[in-house]
Amino acid sequence: MPKPISLGSAQSHPGTIQYGRWDALTHPTGHVEFLPVIIAQGKEDGPCLWLTAGIHGPEHAGPAVLYRLITQKLVERLRGTIVVIPALNPAGLRTLEREPYHAGKDPNRLWPDGRPEPPADPDEEPPTSLEQAYTRLFDEMLATADYLIDYHNAWTGSISFSFRDRLLYRADQNAEQNRAEAEALAAKRESLSQGLHITPQLLSR
Repeated sequence: MPKPISLGSAQSHPGTIQYGRWDALTHPTGHVEFLPVIIAQGKEDGPCLWLTAGIHGPEHAGPAVLYRLITQKLVERLRGTIVVIPALNPAGLRTLEREPYHAGKDPNRLWPDGRPEPPADPDEEPPTSLEQAYTRLFDEMLATADYLIDYHNAWTGSISFSFRDRLLYRADQNAEQNRAEAEALAAKRESLSQGLHITPQLLSR
């Protein structure tokens, strides 16, 4: 039996697709900016995969793919859980702008990077409400995700491709173990990346 997973108002239920919302921030006008949430869970236990998209307003391919991907037919074959956020930047999607009007920065640069927080600088602007929201959402990811795939696209009609960033590991302590773990993760990522290349073909049938 898969373990229960909740995000915002969405609560997983084996063999179903559940929809909800995750409240990100409240505007000065009182309007709550929320992210749509979809949780698809199979009837058997397995890993938890997070799929996100819509971080930049003009990039519509990712949300479209995710809404077509999550179907009851998929759930019937699924082992584990898929947590989907098809719109990480609703304000940008509404205005077709890369940056949300209430943050003024590339949303890709507002996520935690794993480094220790620097001392507070009075000359720097404090984190925006969106940056604080992404920090909370990142904590939710760390609590449940075994894998994460974030969908982008270069432009409408561009061919599919995937970025595989360098995998870094600490060499100042436990270097051999850290390297072995990084190499194992790299091999797993390569396998996942090769599998992603068939997704557009499967979705077009």
